[in-house]
Amino acid sequence: MQSSSAKKSEALIAFGANEGDCEAALAKTIQILENDPAILELKASRPVQTKAVTGESPSDHKTPNTQDDPQQQKEYLNAAIRVLMTFSPDELHQALIAIEQELGREREHRWGPRTIDLDLLLIGDLQLRRDDLTIPHPRMSFRRFVLQPALDVAANMVHPESGMTLQQLVDHLDSAAPIIVIATNDHEFAQIISQNVSATECEVRIVTTDQEFLTQSAGAKLVIACIDETKMDAETEKLIRFAYNFAGPTLRINQTLGVQSASKELCAAIEAMNP
Repeated sequence: MQSSSAKKSEALIAFGANEGDCEAALAKTIQILENDPAILELKASRPVQTKAVTGESPSDHKTPNTQDDPQQQKEYLNAAIRVLMTFSPDELHQALIAIEQELGREREHRWGPRTIDLDLLLIGDLQLRRDDLTIPHPRMSFRRFVLQPALDVAANMVHPESGMTLQQLVDHLDSAAPIIVIATNDHEFAQIISQNVSATECEVRIVTTDQEFLTQSAGAKLVIACIDETKMDAETEKLIRFAYNFAGPTLRINQTLGVQSASKELCAAIEAMNP
């Protein structure tokens, strides 16, 4: 894997696996990256084990032995890899896909078990949003299973959207009140997707104006921007500016996902924030 770019940058990669020989997959991933001439330096965290996050709410009825049931899935082995590189963002993205393919990754179930999962989390202060690649990773700011191992090698790296270091994001998850603020221009949709959230897990606050956001988001553990882009107006544009620039963990849910997928995203976010 040769790089066409000579510019140096730092990147953070997340490793996860819960099928097969997970430790061997991690070791092989590190070896492949270390042997690539575009990787100048590499630091790997200690691996940690975490429960599977599936997006299933406590009220969901599960079929025994389903792959999406966290009770039936093995724990994940998670790690973080920090590299100094000459790869461009697209080159690194393609290199990680190639490693996944080499190690037998099959993308059958988004929330199902896997032999290897490599996520590109950060590249310096780059902010990039495309259909095929989003940097920072859109769910890393609240995923404890991503952040916790990353503290070993990247506690001081800054999440460019929130402006917080990874250590500060973990501290926020540890100390913030269990409040989720959904900023939306469709109150009914937000109500529907939050119905499966138990009051014992989090208090959900739905806001539709920038003034409500300023009042209700103080101290929130997570902010979710849930916007119907077919109903954009000046008020909505102000609201999403505040939501997107929240100094803390954030998640963007596109309403085109539909109610079922959006509800799963919300439940998975709550799971991922928990210790």
